[in-house]
Amino acid sequence: SLEIRPGDLLMSRACGSAELVGSVGLVKNCRRFLMLCDKLFRLLVNKNRVSSEFLELALKSRSTREQIEQNLGGAEGLARNIGQGVIKELIVCVPPPPEQDTIVEHIVKTAAKNYETLKRCRDGIMRLQEYRTALISAAVTGQIDVREEVGVA
Repeated sequence: SLEIRPGDLLMSRACGSAELVGSVGLVKNCRRFLMLCDKLFRLLVNKNRVSSEFLELALKSRSTREQIEQNLGGAEGLARNIGQGVIKELIVCVPPPPEQDTIVEHIVKTAAKNYETLKRCRDGIMRLQEYRTALISAAVTGQIDVREEVGVA
């Protein structure tokens, strides 16, 4: 009963970092005999009312995060945690299943586009940094004359 299986929705219930308490993930695949840690909740999902994919995204939303942060237990600087009662009382909007599928599809597509844009930006920054390094090296070794550009004759 403690074995993690594909399709499980897991939530962190305790962590030294308050930002990670309540983080959630949907298990896509995993090795056999991987056991559920005592610092995780396995969320049982009523598949007739809500898809695991939609619930994962809803639990990652800003409004859910605020609810979790308001109910964190444990002292600042120590392990923070949330109880089952807090999770059971979270308010999450659940539209009809067809609308959930549309929302999930839209978010997945948008996230993929954003990831590609971010990747292109990082690649561009890396190329600019390499160019900057090469330009400085060429100026220092005298391969290019920069005296005119800086006003030195």
